[in-house]
Amino acid sequence: MERFEGGLRTQGLYKKSCSLQALRGTKKIFELAEDLDGNKEYPLISVITVVYNGEKHLEHTIQSVLSQTYPNIEYVIVDGGSTDNSIKIIQQYADEIDYFVSEKDKGIYHAMNKGIRLSRGELIGIINCDDWYSEIAVEIVVKKYLALEERDNVIISGGLRCINAGGKVDDEIVREESDLDKYIKKTMPINHPATFVSAQTYQTIGMFDEKFRISADYNFVCQAYHSSIVKFYFCKDILTNMRLGGLSTENRNIFLIAKENYLVRKEYISMIENTYYMVRSLLINLLKAAFAKFRK
Repeated sequence: MERFEGGLRTQGLYKKSCSLQALRGTKKIFELAEDLDGNKEYPLISVITVVYNGEKHLEHTIQSVLSQTYPNIEYVIVDGGSTDNSIKIIQQYADEIDYFVSEKDKGIYHAMNKGIRLSRGELIGIINCDDWYSEIAVEIVVKKYLALEERDNVIISGGLRCINAGGKVDDEIVREESDLDKYIKKTMPINHPATFVSAQTYQTIGMFDEKFRISADYNFVCQAYHSSIVKFYFCKDILTNMRLGGLSTENRNIFLIAKENYLVRKEYISMIENTYYMVRSLLINLLKAAFAKFRK
C-alpha cells in the first residue's frame, strides 16, 4: 500500500512549548487561566490516535482532541492503511491536525510506537479511535504536571468512564496511588486511555514491546513501576470516555489476555503466584462474559 501523509507539519508548521501570553491569539484559552501565570512557558502536549477502519467513531475522537480547552496540543494520527472512510474523515481536519500518516503497520502497538517517535511534546497521551476526552482533560493534566517539582520521568493518570453498546455509562474507574501496589500483580493498575506519559519516560524505559498483542501497555506500566525511576501521579477527574468492545474487552481474547499478562508478570513474581493470578483472572473474566451473555 502507498504511504500517505498530511497535516500542518507537511506545511512546515511545528508547535513548541511557549508562554500562555503567546497562545492568547489562538481561538482557545485556558478555562482556568486565572490560576496560571501567563509569563511562564506552557508545555507542548502530544496526543496520538491510532486507527484502522475506525470510521464509526473516529470523528468524535478527533473533535474531542481539537476542542480541548488547553491550546498547546499537537495532534498526531497514525492510520494502518484503512479501507473505509477513515482517511476521508482525517482529511476533513487536515488544517487542524499536526501530522497524520497512513500506511500498513504491524499492529496496534507498532502504530503507537510510531506515534511516540513522531511526537515532539513533553507529555504524550494516546486516545484510541473509539474513545474521547472530556473537554478539559488535557488542561487538568497540565496543571498537575506544572505543579510537580521533578517532571522528567513521570506518568499522570486520571479517571475513566466506560460506555456500553447502548451508549450508557457502565462504570467509572478512578485509581489512586495505593492501587499501584494493590493491582500491579493482578492486572493493569491504571487507566491507560486516561494516561499521559512524559517523553523522557519513553526514553528511559523504552516504548511498547510489540511482541504483545494486547498486554504491551500492562508490560510498559510494570517496567515503569519496577524501574524505581518513574513516578506515578493520579487525578480523580474523569479524563476519558471509553467505549466497551475494543480488542482487550472482546470475550474471545480472554485467554490471550491471561496468557500475555502471565508473560508480563513472570519477570517480577514467582511462578506459583503468577499461576494463581492467571487462573483467578480467567475465572473472573469467564464469569463476567457468561453473565453478560445471559443478560442479553
